[in-house]
Amino acid sequence: MSNLTEQQREEIIKIFSRSNPDRMFLFDKIPEKRLMNAKKRFGQMIEMNEEVIFLLDESSFRTGRDGMMITPLGIYAKAGGSPPFFVSLSEVKELEMVQKKSIPELHIHSHSDEVFKISIIYGKKTAFNIIDEIILFLQGKQQRKEISDQNRCSNCGAPKHSSDIYCEYCGVEFG
Repeated sequence: MSNLTEQQREEIIKIFSRSNPDRMFLFDKIPEKRLMNAKKRFGQMIEMNEEVIFLLDESSFRTGRDGMMITPLGIYAKAGGSPPFFVSLSEVKELEMVQKKSIPELHIHSHSDEVFKISIIYGKKTAFNIIDEIILFLQGKQQRKEISDQNRCSNCGAPKHSSDIYCEYCGVEFG
């Protein structure tokens, strides 16, 4: 399957409409020049009739040269000087946001225990939540178990663990 039904498209639009990010785009709202650049830089394996559902533009000048694309077949991505990668939807086991120095990374864990990494500088938590929900939807799964507000950072909303002193996402101290 390389294209979605109208009902599937509407569900993904509902997921996306919960926010208004300026570096994330869906379906026919993806700027053509950014899409062309993304396909050229990290989506060269995309099939001719494969629909690009989502584009996260992580390039400094908003050109689409770094970032992530999601299609019904999987995730295509490239960050900075790293080589591009592809992960099929059936291989995606879990997504995780990890703070590396000052730049958050999205870690895509596969069923074969590989971890694919991409920096998410712009949109951070919003991007992570949208990507996670789209992947779950495409895999036919429900949303991940909701985390109560008391188990979230009051500053950025990231999940917190009982042993955490600082938010690993935004650095705020838990009191």
